[in-house]
Amino acid sequence: MRPLNYSTRIIIASCLLIILPLPALAGQSLWLDAKTGPSTFGGSLQGSLSFSHGPHLLKVRYTWAGKLIHIGLTDRHLDDRAYEVGLLYGMVSRQNRVRLTAAAGVAYTNVRGYINVTSIGDEANVDVRRFSGVGIPAEIGFLYHFSPVVAFGSTMFANFNKQKTLAGLNIGLQFGVFDSGGQ
Repeated sequence: MRPLNYSTRIIIASCLLIILPLPALAGQSLWLDAKTGPSTFGGSLQGSLSFSHGPHLLKVRYTWAGKLIHIGLTDRHLDDRAYEVGLLYGMVSRQNRVRLTAAAGVAYTNVRGYINVTSIGDEANVDVRRFSGVGIPAEIGFLYHFSPVVAFGSTMFANFNKQKTLAGLNIGLQFGVFDSGGQ
């Protein structure tokens, strides 16, 4: 996995500097999250920016899926890969330090899958399926707040598209401003 480039680091740091000092308004939360875990493509990395107001949730989500670690002589260019950038709307339920979410929406989806990889001698014949278009992202999430600005969470997610469904289970951390949610 490549390290984040300089521009990406600046954007992430800027978002954190904007979000963390904001006072939590009654019934509103704003947070960034970073998660990883297994998926139908091997592994996945996921990041999102979420805003909730009362029971409503609005989320911008980026997901990349593929093999996270290459061991041995496998050809990393023949791995199925996918990514999505989506906008999701859903509901959030809060009870003390626990928050449950459910959301669905629309996403730009790019899937590259390989089928019928055959080789005869030194020559390989590879049938490649590619899809770029609209997918339907959905997720169910769980967050536990350690503090008003840090939470641990897990997400079961999917992206339904006409090429190959992307699904998985991620765990990670959330940073932002969380309302008290009934505390």
